[in-house]
Amino acid sequence: MTRKTVKNPGQWFTKQPPYLGVLYWLQMGNTGTAYDVAEGTGLSLGCAYKYINHALEIGAIHIIDWIHPAERGPWRSIYAFGPGENVPKPDALPMAKRVQKYQAKIKADPDKLEQWRKQRREYRQRIKGTSKMFEGRKFERPLQPVPVVHDELLKALGGMQ
Repeated sequence: MTRKTVKNPGQWFTKQPPYLGVLYWLQMGNTGTAYDVAEGTGLSLGCAYKYINHALEIGAIHIIDWIHPAERGPWRSIYAFGPGENVPKPDALPMAKRVQKYQAKIKADPDKLEQWRKQRREYRQRIKGTSKMFEGRKFERPLQPVPVVHDELLKALGGMQ
């Protein structure tokens, strides 16, 4: 069965041992993260990671780059076929850089900027107690007298007076 006769390229890999499918997918010039390998070969993400880690240990593949695909989450490595030098994992961004990146993204979109300003206004009003959100509601509980029997309490403690 050749690759050209299969309608879905992912089906070819299911007919082969999964480890060879991962290596073949990378050998065809594809590069990508474990998510890309799993999607291209039809394997589950866990299996893709297992075979990729094994191939890294024996030197069949190497890491060519790292990407940070989302605002949150870990760095993901990009794999390529063949022996080579693994690119070291970059350090995490400091909080100041993350805040700058977030603020730049918010300022680029006027709708998001207005939504962010509205949320900040509401938060400050809640903190100050000037929010109209809780207007008309009473959260104070009336104080109820607590009966304290001073003499009986002292007697129960051993007669200290």
